[in-house]
Amino acid sequence: MVAATNAQRARASIVGLALAPTSLTAVLQPVGGGVLKPWRIALVPPSTDGGDEWPVLTTAFQALMQEAGLVQATVAIALMPPFAEVRTLVLPPLSDADTRQLLVRNASKYFVSARTLQVVACAPRAARSGSTAPRVVAAAAGRLLQLVQDAARPAGVTVGTLVPAEAAWAAHSTSDALLVCDAQQAHRLFTNGPALGGV
Repeated sequence: MVAATNAQRARASIVGLALAPTSLTAVLQPVGGGVLKPWRIALVPPSTDGGDEWPVLTTAFQALMQEAGLVQATVAIALMPPFAEVRTLVLPPLSDADTRQLLVRNASKYFVSARTLQVVACAPRAARSGSTAPRVVAAAAGRLLQLVQDAARPAGVTVGTLVPAEAAWAAHSTSDALLVCDAQQAHRLFTNGPALGGV
């Protein structure tokens, strides 16, 4: 959900965003209720030359804020594949902090798309101490996360949460398993309550 200032101008709140290399998609909730409204804008992917700006994304955030009638907002963004990579791995029985450290040091071993410094996350270890159990892990390029935050700021947008799309899908699922398909791939997800249990 979104916290907005200058509510007098607001026409809608931003329920959530999905960011893909070629589009930014939002779900808007009109002020006073009503039917949720989808909103989408095309993007040019960020440059691969190591630049530190994504001006097209800043323009997209500005257009979204204008559409919603907001001056400032804090948003939750789901990173669509390939921006985030989620996997289920069997790892040694390590603490959560040690698991993250292992994944950061060996990102290219565990994540196919890891070519640069990665920001990683892992699901909490199962209560069974000492067991080797599958764990859900995720990675995204640190540069990408910085580009998103830097692009949002000039538009009055604060990035409150960045999660892999799979985590967002699982959080809003009402079943134990999901199959999400796009033109390139299918994602088979298992949920554990509102949490992602496996990919």
